[in-house]
Amino acid sequence: MKTGEKSALRTVQAQPGREAAAMGEERSMRADARRNRERVLGAAREAFAEEGADVQMDTVAHRAGVGVGTLYRHFPTKHALITEIIRQWLVDRIAIAHQARAIDDPSAALRFVIQQSAKNFYEHAGLRNAFAEVNGATMCEAESAALRESLETVIRRAQGAGVIRANIDVNGFLSLLCGLSASISAGAPWQCSADVLTAGLAPEQTVGQPSGRSRA
Repeated sequence: MKTGEKSALRTVQAQPGREAAAMGEERSMRADARRNRERVLGAAREAFAEEGADVQMDTVAHRAGVGVGTLYRHFPTKHALITEIIRQWLVDRIAIAHQARAIDDPSAALRFVIQQSAKNFYEHAGLRNAFAEVNGATMCEAESAALRESLETVIRRAQGAGVIRANIDVNGFLSLLCGLSASISAGAPWQCSADVLTAGLAPEQTVGQPSGRSRA
């Protein structure tokens, strides 16, 4: 075999090793990027909850322990960062609705949604206050639609079982959840608030009547 042919053969034989090393480096870079992204999101949630929606991007970067350039590579604008935080918030609520749909008892499913939503509002009250004026439905349309669809299933099952007023639709239910969130953010106990909303949704004929004497 000629010298040139031997050199070419060595090059071909070495290529798979170089490709594997390059792929390993790429995976490592992707893992680092994912970790940085999660650090940024965690720091942003804390910053917005503590300082409000006016928090600066460099503050978020400092909290996350990354450079401002790293932050902007993941989220080119503050709007993009806020949108992702709201998207994750909606994904959490979708998960609650999906779990409720898996509960056989319609009444228990409805209570689960309200209780878990109230707990979620309590645990993220600061974040909710920071984004109170933001319309998440228009920023995250797909997630908002998925949430509405799952909640509508829970509501219809509850209505079919006679445990929720017939005139409550998904829009009304979401509005009541917004009121629940505002109440909890103002300091109301989340468990008590959830119980009050659950009781208020019951059909009128099932609400306990006063035990006073009947008039002659």
